[in-house]
Amino acid sequence: MALAEQANETFLNQANGKTLFTAELANKFGFYEDSDTDGSLNSKRLEDLKSFKDMSAKPLGQYDIDAVMPTYSDTINAGFADLFPGAKK
Repeated sequence: MALAEQANETFLNQANGKTLFTAELANKFGFYEDSDTDGSLNSKRLEDLKSFKDMSAKPLGQYDIDAVMPTYSDTINAGFADLFPGAKK
């Protein structure tokens, strides 16, 4: 309801089609879960999101010419390297 009541058309147009984190929306629009009366739960979620957001802001390996190919032994799938010619030495 906070989004419906508070988000303006500019925000909605910018957010359309994007992945948004509920914790960020809660922070922006000032809503909490029933059990989070002071916003501390949401603050913790924002803190925990930081490393994920930093990682997801980087280009995907398949679109980055300088990215290092994963080492097949680092995965839990022994057949993973078979999908990528040249990954095995």
